[in-house]
Amino acid sequence: MMAELAVQKGTRPELRRFAQQIIDDQRAEIEKLTHFLRDWYGTEAPAGTTMPMETMMGMVVPMAPAARPGTSGMEPDGHEEHGSAPGMMPGMGMPMMGGMMAEEAARMQALAAKTGADFDVEFLSAMTDHHAMAVMMAAPVLMRGHHADLYTLAEDIVVTQGQEIRQMDEWLDAWYGVQRPL
Repeated sequence: MMAELAVQKGTRPELRRFAQQIIDDQRAEIEKLTHFLRDWYGTEAPAGTTMPMETMMGMVVPMAPAARPGTSGMEPDGHEEHGSAPGMMPGMGMPMMGGMMAEEAARMQALAAKTGADFDVEFLSAMTDHHAMAVMMAAPVLMRGHHADLYTLAEDIVVTQGQEIRQMDEWLDAWYGVQRPL
């Protein structure tokens, strides 16, 4: 995990504390999402520390008809269901993120090779991008979520990670003179 590297390699104590808080927050979020899957759907979360996008999105929007056994592709009122084309997130009209995993893995390797200020700048930039993706993934819950507890978690992710993005941008500017585009 990216934040674990920052706990070990960050050059500033506040950055190392921040990275540890990210680790703690993410563990709590994963635990909540795991409980939601089990309690609401009788499903266990996949092994590991991350949950596939399809699993998370399935808690927000119905799965595409082809993904649901016994569905005809028709809603109860006789209208066609609004499924998704292959490679699209169900009901979202957004591309799947499979290619992003490879990109993120390559970025992690590059981050692990950096030290000092170069590490800090790359970590803050990469974590800002990671947080922005989390905010984008949480937004559909705020628009179409069906569970109050999931809505509350998504709202907290949007607010908290939005504030953390601002903090990371401020540190990049104050410590290294780096200004990220908005």
